[in-house]
Amino acid sequence: MDILGNYKTKSIKKSRYAILAHLNAAAQKHHVYSFVEVDVTEAKKKIQTYFNNSGKKLSFTGWLLTCIGKLVSKYPEIHSYFKKQKKRVIFEDVDCSITVEKLIKGHKVPMPLVIRKINEKNIYDITKEIRDAQNAEMARGGVLGDEKSDRLTKIYQNIPRFLRKWIYKRLTSDPFFIKKYMGTLILTSVGMFGKGSGWPFMSSVHNLAFGVGTISEKPRYNNNNILEKRQILHLTIAINHDVIDGAPAARFVSELIKVLEEAYGL
Repeated sequence: MDILGNYKTKSIKKSRYAILAHLNAAAQKHHVYSFVEVDVTEAKKKIQTYFNNSGKKLSFTGWLLTCIGKLVSKYPEIHSYFKKQKKRVIFEDVDCSITVEKLIKGHKVPMPLVIRKINEKNIYDITKEIRDAQNAEMARGGVLGDEKSDRLTKIYQNIPRFLRKWIYKRLTSDPFFIKKYMGTLILTSVGMFGKGSGWPFMSSVHNLAFGVGTISEKPRYNNNNILEKRQILHLTIAINHDVIDGAPAARFVSELIKVLEEAYGL
C-alpha cells in the first residue's frame, strides 16, 4: 500500500523569496508580546458621528497611528535600533509601515505603505495619505509609487538563496535602511471585526510592532457600575527587549491603552 497517497510538487514563487528572508531575519529579534483588550467604543462612536455629519469616512487605522505616534514620541527608545551593537540610533520621526488594499483588475491586493512622521499628524492627515495611496499608481515590483522597485525586485529574486539571506540580514541590521524603506515600526491588521476574541501573533524585523485583531462586543462595567455592551479591540504589541527595559515598556503599553480608550485625537 502506498502510504504517501497522491500529491504534487510546485515551485515556490519568486515573489515569496523576500518574505522567507524577512522571517529568517525577524527570528533573531527578542520580542516580548502583550496581548491586550482595548475598549474602543467611544472612538468608534466619534468616527461614526463624523461620518454622519460630513459624509466622509475616517480611517480607524489612521486613528490608531495618531495615538501610537503620540506615545512613541514620549518613549523614543522603544523604536530605536542598534548600529553594529555599539551605538543606538534613536529617531525623532515616527514612521509606520502599514498595508493598504488596492483594487487591481477586480481583485483586492495588499500593498506596503510607509507613513512618515505620524507623531506630527492627526487622523485627518493620515486618513488622506491612506486614501491617496489606495488610488496611487504602483510599480510592478509591488511598492506604491516606487518606479525602481521592479528592477531591484527582479535582481533580488534571481540571485542564490544564501546570498539573498546575507543581503537581507545586512540591510535589516542598518537602522537607516530600515527607516528609509520600512519605517521605524509596523502595524498589521489581520481582521477588524469578528464574533470571537482574536489576537495576531506576528514576526517582524521592527523593534516595535502592532497587530490589530478582532473588534467584538463584550460586557463591561461602566463608570456607574452598570454592565453594558462595549466594543473591544484585541491588540498585540511586540516590543524588542534589547532596546528598552521592562518597566518603561510596561508603562508604554498601559499609557497607550489609556490614550486609545479616551479616544485621543477625535
